[in-house]
Amino acid sequence: MAVSYYISARLGLMIPFIGSYITLIWLPTGIAVALLLRWGYCVLPGIFIGAFATSYSMGAPLLVCASIALGNSLAPLSTAFILRRINFHNSLNRVQDILFLFAAAATGMLLSASGGVLTLVTFDKLPLQNAGMAWVSWWAGDFVGVLLASPILLNISLPKLKNLSRQLLEFFCWASVALGLSWVVFFLNHGHNHTLPLLFIISPLIVWSAMRFGLLGSSLGLLLPVILAAIATSNELGPFSYDTKYGLFLLWLFVLVLVLINLMVAALQAGQMHANFALQQSELKLRSIIETEPECVELLSKDSTILQINPAGLRLFGTDHPDKLIGQQALTLINPQHRQNFISLTNRIFEGESGQLEYEITGLNGEQRWMEIHAEPLRNEFRTIVSMLGIGRDITERKKIEEAQRIAAVAFETQDGIMISDANGNIMRVNQAFQNITGYNSEEVIGQNPRMFQSGRHDLEL
Repeated sequence: MAVSYYISARLGLMIPFIGSYITLIWLPTGIAVALLLRWGYCVLPGIFIGAFATSYSMGAPLLVCASIALGNSLAPLSTAFILRRINFHNSLNRVQDILFLFAAAATGMLLSASGGVLTLVTFDKLPLQNAGMAWVSWWAGDFVGVLLASPILLNISLPKLKNLSRQLLEFFCWASVALGLSWVVFFLNHGHNHTLPLLFIISPLIVWSAMRFGLLGSSLGLLLPVILAAIATSNELGPFSYDTKYGLFLLWLFVLVLVLINLMVAALQAGQMHANFALQQSELKLRSIIETEPECVELLSKDSTILQINPAGLRLFGTDHPDKLIGQQALTLINPQHRQNFISLTNRIFEGESGQLEYEITGLNGEQRWMEIHAEPLRNEFRTIVSMLGIGRDITERKKIEEAQRIAAVAFETQDGIMISDANGNIMRVNQAFQNITGYNSEEVIGQNPRMFQSGRHDLEL
């Protein structure tokens, strides 16, 4: 942590803005925030050592070094603490995470800017009349540094680097174009207000990189125009150099807009990919459930055309081949005496109701079967009914049992008296003829033993 902070700090100090201590962009703070979030608070001593060594290498007194290092340690610490408390996702795959990062960085950097400027003024390293501009520059440099460096380090990983390496040629071409355009904008055209519109040509490049290379690749690529803009401005070149205060404000605004575009597009892209993946998983799970469902599941259009049907439905209609049913009208498979009822059911479904129907079908194999269907309207995202969802089951065996029971009931009511008893001889049921012959009604004999009918006047042989 100390080494990475020191190296990035020395590179940043190569483009100073006010004195030797304040630069336009301070990436070490962004590195510190990212590593605190990834590795925890154990890196805090490294941050302090790196910040102390940076100030010491510039010839600052020990008290100045310690005071500046303290502020530069507390600022990323407070930022990381805030982000941890508000359920911040390091992957920055939600729009709210970008807002969290902006708010936490803006708040945390108040400590480093206030502590640093106060230290420089106290030890006569900065004139008091320059304190206001110095404070704004310090705060903005740290704030922009967090927004530039943190997304890279929070998302860097071996799989993502491997994925980016597969796009190395495309990334190199993009970087070359971005570098060339940035050079034209910031070094070949400077000091004129009418060159500011040229800045807009960089925005499409940032959008393209965010869509093509993801957050890691686009954040790396974003450093190119931002660093060139900072170098040009510190050397009084480029469109931001014609007015110190106004130009500096526009530079930071330009960087913030690019960062926001990059993070927003990358987050929306990641969110869309996550949503698509979740949708695919949901569809696979639903398809798996439907495919293994033992009952018939089918989708029908208003004219009864079969749109989809599961394997259980195929077997019910006498085939194993979906192409023999999908696109065909289910009405042709329904026996004629039930078709009108099925049409009525379909009309009700497409009017927004639900319904249930029993009907007889003739399968493709010529076998006749009874089917019971429960139907519901299926709507799209605009709440428009697009099809009928039917869940049916084979009730042929039930119908056979019901028919057998009906026949038995008819046969039971004959002119002859019939009594049915269980294995223990207790009477379970008698027909009307039995009641007429014996003079007992069913309530009097059910549960009794047939011995109740013995008169006692006959022996066992009779």
